[in-house]
Amino acid sequence: MPLGQLVIREVKAMIRNPAFIASLMFIFLFYGFIGGVTRAGISQAVQETTRLDVGVVAEENNQFVELLINGLNTSLGGGIKVYPSIDLALNKSSYVIVLPRGFTDNATVGRPAMIWGYAKINDFSQISIQAKAGILQTIASILSKTITQTISILNNISIPQERPVIINQNIVVFGKVMSAQQINSYIQVVTALIFILSFMMGLTTSSATSITAIEKVEKAFEMLLSQPIPRRDIVIAKIIGSVIMAFVTGFIYFLAMFFMIVQISQPVASEPNLVATSFNLTIFTPDFIVFVIISLIIGLIYSGAIGVLIGSISSDERTASILAMPITFLYFGFGVAALFISMPLNIITSILYGVLVAPTIYVLAIAKLSNAIQLVIISLASSIITCIIIIAIATRIFNSDIVITGIRLSLIQRKRADTY
Repeated sequence: MPLGQLVIREVKAMIRNPAFIASLMFIFLFYGFIGGVTRAGISQAVQETTRLDVGVVAEENNQFVELLINGLNTSLGGGIKVYPSIDLALNKSSYVIVLPRGFTDNATVGRPAMIWGYAKINDFSQISIQAKAGILQTIASILSKTITQTISILNNISIPQERPVIINQNIVVFGKVMSAQQINSYIQVVTALIFILSFMMGLTTSSATSITAIEKVEKAFEMLLSQPIPRRDIVIAKIIGSVIMAFVTGFIYFLAMFFMIVQISQPVASEPNLVATSFNLTIFTPDFIVFVIISLIIGLIYSGAIGVLIGSISSDERTASILAMPITFLYFGFGVAALFISMPLNIITSILYGVLVAPTIYVLAIAKLSNAIQLVIISLASSIITCIIIIAIATRIFNSDIVITGIRLSLIQRKRADTY
């Protein structure tokens, strides 16, 4: 048979499998939903830029500062209020600009004028954080122009160039003040942890599905099931085996990626002009690391149980791999979407994220900032209960004939059966 006909044969076999079509539709619809959620997050961030509620704390009281604040208020379209302290300003406003002592001298003589900026957020959306940090930078740029105009008004002279303004950006998250660099680094670490968890869960599901489906195709199931072994033990053994396989594969993969990054970045790190930035956060405490490890273990068992379940109901290896593919994308989708949805973290959402497992890292990140560790415990408990339910379902299937025959989804075979 020519190569072209072989290729056509394989494509036809894939198209005739409803599981393949269903998986494609599922991926399309699911990521369309994720795109809609992301767009909603972006729209929310854009709306934030149109509602400037700025409070100003001036540690100096002179004519220059008064004119400067009036000019800034005019440039921003009103809405600026002056407060005596930072705490009061943060309580009343979403953005706070602090003009420290020595600001007037630096601004009037042309030296860089340092100011402090605070942006208050009530969620952990990456888009919101980036948008509000951008607004602080925009205010600093407007302030630079306003300084020039104020000096011109006071001295009745024309200054051709803007005066430099350096803003020290700070983000207030759930009452905690963090620099923009810290919060961005925190988000990057959380995103990386979500990616690692989702990636490892995808590997485990694929491994468990392959282990189960291949044994079924090779007719090894009949021999295994004929042994006086509890079906529950067979399910648990397959889950543990897939977890070990995925863990070893993932460890080698990330170790190789680490060495690759080190090799790439080594010449750059030796440049004298680049200074490595330190990342010191008290948030990454031992209990945080313990919770991450627990989430990883639960996620591997959870995804392994799903893989065994998929393999047990599949009639052949091809169908099993097709069904496992969208599940892997699902882990990534739910994990990343949590960073954009900005759902308020409470008992209900903690349970929901626990059922999905991958977003538990997101729950941990917010709970650590808001001192709501009980929500992490609720989320992990929800994950454990979900794991037990999935293992129970897989055990139930292993006790039925479906584990041998599988669920046949082929429309062609149905039509043939109806014909006979």
